[in-house]
Amino acid sequence: MESVASLTQSAVSDVPTLAQRFEPVLRYTQGELFLPMPVERYVEAAALYRRMPRQKEPELIAPATKINLSTLVSYSRYGGGTDLELHFVDKPLSRRAYRRWRHRPDRARFQGGSPFAMVGLIGRLIDSMMRFSLIVRGKVPGGFAAAAHIRYREANPAPTYYVRAVRDAGYLVLQYWFFYAMNDWRSTFSGVNDHEADWEQITLFLTEPHAGGDPELAWVAFSSHDEVGDDLRRRVDDPDLQLVDGTHPVVHAGAGSHSGAYLPGDYIVTVAPPALERLTEWWRRFSRMIMPGRKSRERSGIGLPFVDYRRGDGPSVGPGTERPWTPIVIDDETPWVRNYRGLWGYDTRDPFGGERAPAGPRYERNGSVRQSWDRPVAWAGLDKVPPTPPDEAAALQRRAGDIAVELRAARVRLNDDISRLRSLHEGRRALAAEGPPATTSDDTVQATVDATRDEIANLVAEQQAVSNALVTPLPPAPVHAHLRHRSLPDQDELRPAHWTLRLWAAMSVSVMLLAVAWLIAYQTTFPLVTGLIVIVTAVAAIEATFRGRLLPFLASLLMILLILAGVYLAVTNLRLAIAVALILAAFALLLSNLTGYLRRR
Repeated sequence: MESVASLTQSAVSDVPTLAQRFEPVLRYTQGELFLPMPVERYVEAAALYRRMPRQKEPELIAPATKINLSTLVSYSRYGGGTDLELHFVDKPLSRRAYRRWRHRPDRARFQGGSPFAMVGLIGRLIDSMMRFSLIVRGKVPGGFAAAAHIRYREANPAPTYYVRAVRDAGYLVLQYWFFYAMNDWRSTFSGVNDHEADWEQITLFLTEPHAGGDPELAWVAFSSHDEVGDDLRRRVDDPDLQLVDGTHPVVHAGAGSHSGAYLPGDYIVTVAPPALERLTEWWRRFSRMIMPGRKSRERSGIGLPFVDYRRGDGPSVGPGTERPWTPIVIDDETPWVRNYRGLWGYDTRDPFGGERAPAGPRYERNGSVRQSWDRPVAWAGLDKVPPTPPDEAAALQRRAGDIAVELRAARVRLNDDISRLRSLHEGRRALAAEGPPATTSDDTVQATVDATRDEIANLVAEQQAVSNALVTPLPPAPVHAHLRHRSLPDQDELRPAHWTLRLWAAMSVSVMLLAVAWLIAYQTTFPLVTGLIVIVTAVAAIEATFRGRLLPFLASLLMILLILAGVYLAVTNLRLAIAVALILAAFALLLSNLTGYLRRR
């Protein structure tokens, strides 16, 4: 078994050779404007600002072209440095300059779909609220991404990654960090947010043979929008994971967002607040009940009209491509990594964080150390997973010893609980013999005895299973057994929609808002609740018509009306409701019995 010292982070020698052996391949979507660049070029072209208390605009500390990585570190020594921010763009493009940029023949073009038509009405309503919120939230100005692209093209940087290697909890961890001048997901690809600068990473978890052989790839984790913990990672034999020459993982980077995906395709963004998640799950069950033949993709939330395009049909960087990597090794002692805690771009002060620039690879925006940097194994949910077969055997052996200790303690506790139960029972008998009724109960102690017996039974079963596993090693778990949510492309939902559906999807929320406004203005004539029900039903009917699902919608509406009628009947005429229920039950029972009788004949 490994020593405690080997389970903590320690330095790794010859990082460049190790990094080159496993360096990733990044594949982008056609229309991507920004590729990973060296931070030196960004800093040298940027101005440094400091946010001052009670001031709306930041204060200029050093103008563009007057700082580099060394001077950046010196500025960050005062006040912790979390109030600093780099501005790569001095100001957005004017409308005329923006139009010229859009018509440049060398600008990459993107062909998207119809995001509004791919989701339902609830998703479009949430999108509308998010768009309205940008009016009061901090927002990256229009033309910002175009100005950043012009400056990025002028710098003409070579694709660069920053790599660090540490040992953590028995794994050899290899992290590749990628820096982008801009996240232009909203402005270029109709996504959720924009922010100046972007840090993304992938982490490889390697195992080291005890005989001193070369490290082997075991797990891969990509930074992503929604996945955390176990959902971040894939095992090396997972078919979702593509490897070039067996060692170079392929990352399908999101257009503008640069988040990583294992499988190429278009991914619909979802939101899943607990209350909405319970509501949507209830609606799915109700829909399957009233329309058993209906098929729908199970989602983890409500789809929004935002798409993370991770198609891999655009430029590629890495082994086997026309764009090789420029590697740079970093660690905890790299001055700019350790000492600069400010933001790497313009800070919009967005309270939701979506439009704010990021901090560096080591820090969060508040200056705390990122979990992915400080404890990468915990970040990917691998603390519980032994790295190698010998580690698995050692963990099983440890568990066998722990079970023996727990069993001894449980059996002692069971004897004490039984003794206590019997003494309580006899005390109650003695009290009953004197005549007065017993006021105490032994049910609680009996429940404790039962729980201890169950605990012992479970420990004995586990002890037997562990003993068998020590003799015959366990087979590998299914490759997706650790996943709670497997992220897959949404190709079915993103099929081209008819122009009528696209037009209606773009108009539907506005039509509903105008109808509600009309209802409020004339609510003396039309009751508000009744009017809202009519508006929602009419909009849903139009939606179903354009999607070719009018008959299923009408069937659902009829079923809902029948249920409501039944509830109303039960409330207003209980005797009649009971009679109707008994008649229906009689016919159902008769049908079941006749079917069984005929089947037996």
